[in-house]
Amino acid sequence: MDTGSDQRADRGIDVSVVVPAYNRRASLDRCLTSLLVQRVAKEIIVVDGGSRDGTRALLGLYAAHHPRLITVIQDAQPGTPGGARNRGLERAAGRYVFFCDAGDHLAPDALARLVAAADRNGADVVVGKVAGVRQGVRESADRAALTAVYDDLSCFKLFRRDFLERHAIRFDETQRRGEDMTFTVHAYCHARVISVVADGDCYHAEGGGEASARDPLGWLRVVRTPIEVMARHVPPGALRDRLLLRHLRRDVLAQPRGAGSWPPARPSARRSPSRWPTYAASG
Repeated sequence: MDTGSDQRADRGIDVSVVVPAYNRRASLDRCLTSLLVQRVAKEIIVVDGGSRDGTRALLGLYAAHHPRLITVIQDAQPGTPGGARNRGLERAAGRYVFFCDAGDHLAPDALARLVAAADRNGADVVVGKVAGVRQGVRESADRAALTAVYDDLSCFKLFRRDFLERHAIRFDETQRRGEDMTFTVHAYCHARVISVVADGDCYHAEGGGEASARDPLGWLRVVRTPIEVMARHVPPGALRDRLLLRHLRRDVLAQPRGAGSWPPARPSARRSPSRWPTYAASG
């Protein structure tokens, strides 16, 4: 069931913001408030995956007060966050799409800065600075190299919608973890222009749990999927090796060692990054 206006396609929407929400009543007010104050022509599409904590009732109130801005989709077959994002993407009518989690929020001018960069540079993807993330983007760039943005594989970015449609880029609904990494790798590898907005924080993310520490071998299987996607699009050579080293450094070596032990590190992985997909596949 959808609530909200159906008269959207003719209203010149700049950004469709897609928010998956499941039992996020406590954080949803802050998230939606931060989206409503964005100074762009926008629509907010919230996909509720069967919440039982009052999220659904709160969304009904927001949709009633902002019928021209907020659409609520009650997902009849709730599944992964990627599936909820796909439902929202199917409904989107904006020139651009931005994905935001219900526990997170945006800086007041975030979307205006991201859209300005996309329009100015003809960018297919615009990466905004995420508050408190040391490994994220650090310098603004009109045309960023893939290696400059590849440390940030979250989906909390601005994507040109017709670019996503042209390349049939969607979230893999069979992945229960890491689907955002796979989606973003797809987008990065197809994008003609990637821009970076790092002159101030754009996105404020809520800290998540360390699932990789609880299930290290499972996490290696998660990481394998975006690695395989990247390897299909980037030919063997120095660039692919640099991107593979990013996965080794960020997704394996930098992960905390929890009660479930990680497999022993293989020194040859550092010496021969082109062999890393083989190591990941055997994990």
